[in-house]
Amino acid sequence: MAPADTHSPHSPHARRNSPPLTFADLTADLIWPSLLRAGQLALRPSRIGMALVFVIGLMLLWGLSDRLDSNPNVNELEAAFRVMRLDAAVAGVIPDEPGRRFGDQLFNAMVAEPGVFLMKNPWAALIALPLIALWTALAGGAICRSAACDVGQAVGIDWPQAVGFALSRWRSLLLSLIGPLLIVWGICFAMAVAGWVLFSLPVLNLLGGLAWGLFLLGGGVCAIVMMAFVVGWPLMVPSVACEGTDAVDALQHAYSFVFARPLRLAVYLAILLMQFALLGGVVMVVCWLSVHIAQACGLQWSGWRGEHVLGTLPLHAALTAQQDLAGTQRPAHWLVTFWTLLPAVGLPLAFVVSYIWSSSTVLYLAMRRLVDGQDMHEIWMPGMVEGTQARAATPSAAAPSPVAGAAHAPRTEAVSDNDLADET
Repeated sequence: MAPADTHSPHSPHARRNSPPLTFADLTADLIWPSLLRAGQLALRPSRIGMALVFVIGLMLLWGLSDRLDSNPNVNELEAAFRVMRLDAAVAGVIPDEPGRRFGDQLFNAMVAEPGVFLMKNPWAALIALPLIALWTALAGGAICRSAACDVGQAVGIDWPQAVGFALSRWRSLLLSLIGPLLIVWGICFAMAVAGWVLFSLPVLNLLGGLAWGLFLLGGGVCAIVMMAFVVGWPLMVPSVACEGTDAVDALQHAYSFVFARPLRLAVYLAILLMQFALLGGVVMVVCWLSVHIAQACGLQWSGWRGEHVLGTLPLHAALTAQQDLAGTQRPAHWLVTFWTLLPAVGLPLAFVVSYIWSSSTVLYLAMRRLVDGQDMHEIWMPGMVEGTQARAATPSAAAPSPVAGAAHAPRTEAVSDNDLADET
């Protein structure tokens, strides 16, 4: 009797020695499972730390705007953002007039209210708002670069390297973030000037009537740019972080993905939002329990003096002012409030910021693979030509070949992980 062929894939021996089927094997050719890494990326301590620094800096800039605006009793920037919220538009979309309601709110948020804020508070608009936009672009670029290296190279870079990358490309990051708004504002301003010239005089209004088609064309361009910006803004900053390119190429990439696969983009956004809701709930519970457990244990045997310092309910040490504080109770209460704000407010907000930019990076890489067919592990690294995966030519590579008529082609092999040390 011939011995059994143990090398056959159908033999019992081969089946016993074959590796078990894993979730990665089942989803190797799928794109959407890669989006599930967003929560893991967002919870990395380095990204939470950068996000927390961003939140603190944003609060300081928000206070600067309050000092610069025209109303000493109200933060005009906060009031403007309340008016510009899009949730009222989404809630107001009903079957009879969905286009008018949403379009009106979108125009107010991106064009009308910024213009009103500029006219009422020029110093805050010209000083605080650009600083807020720059601060947001730098923080987003640093977190996106850190997440991109984690996904693409499977190497976690340190926060100084991520911040160094963002600082080296601050112009591209800033313009990629606000570029669509500048385009819309420029077109609207040009149409406003043309309207003032053409429609304010009896004869020229005939030319204005003939040229009204150009006004409608400008309005259509603004509408397309604004609608695509609402959906595709998470792709713009990650484009710079992943490709190492300028703002023009970043906007072209982002908008091409929006127009090429809008339904798939909507599905991916829904997956990320559901993941955020689940993970965000867990983070909030952990933060609340941290304060509650610390406060309950601190109040156990400290008596009424402890209640004056710590409060009587969870978070009250941070959210309410204690009365009748004497001696060292007042500075003790201030220190307790300071530390309580960290898990009660700072860390939840830092997680939100970290998740927004980390998930945006994964979303960009997933859409790039879907539309361009480019592998998600391919990202720009130091030593490559910006916007490509090709090695930059070195002086030795560019030197003439000793063989007559021969030329050296630029190197295109992948960059090793050791090049991460040159990030800054």
